[in-house]
Amino acid sequence: MAFAYERIEVVDEALPLHLYNYRPIPREAAFLAARAHAAYRSRGGTRQMILSDVLIGAHAVIERCELLTRDAQGYRQVFPVLQLIQV
Repeated sequence: MAFAYERIEVVDEALPLHLYNYRPIPREAAFLAARAHAAYRSRGGTRQMILSDVLIGAHAVIERCELLTRDAQGYRQVFPVLQLIQV
């Protein structure tokens, strides 16, 4: 969503900090994402699940957060333990 805005202040208005919990990405999540993406690609995974999606999924796994997604099947393939909220 942020790509649609020119300034971060406008993003903050659209996604107010009091409603969303923003967290920095831990090193462990970055490492898990790299390993998971490599495994996904070695199993013949297509470029549909891009590295940024894997990074988001790894972050949710490490932080033990639920992830809101429209791609539950893709995330379950890469992170079977990830708690998903499917829309």
